Amino acid sequence: MDKLRIVGLEDGEGRSVFTFEKTPTFFTTFSRILETLGIDPLHETYDDTNTVDDMTDSVDNKRNELYDIDIFYGEKHIIVVIRSPIPRAQYIHHIQQHADLFPNSGNEQRT
Repeated sequence: MDKLRIVGLEDGEGRSVFTFEKTPTFFTTFSRILETLGIDPLHETYDDTNTVDDMTDSVDNKRNELYDIDIFYGEKHIIVVIRSPIPRAQYIHHIQQHADLFPNSGNEQRT
C-alpha cells in the first residue's frame, strides 16, 4: 500500500494542518483516510482524465458532523486543514495508517 508523505504539521485550537507531498497516489490514499473518518472519498474530484497534477491552485471541502476538511492543491504540496472538536490525538492514528510523518528527518517543517 502506498503511503502519503507528510512534510509539514501545525496544530491550533480546533484545527490541524497537514502538508503532504503531492504524489500521483494522493486521491486514492487520502480517500482511505476520509473513509476512516466517516467522510465520502474524493471520487468526484478525480477520474481517468483528471490527475492530481491537474489540481493546482484549487480547493476541495469534505465534511461530516465531526470534521470539516479543506484540501488545498498547490504545485508541489497539498495542504489539508482539519477542523474538529475532536483533539488531533484521537484521530491522528487514522492518518498515520496511510501517511508517514516526516520520513526523512532532515526535511521536517513544523509551524
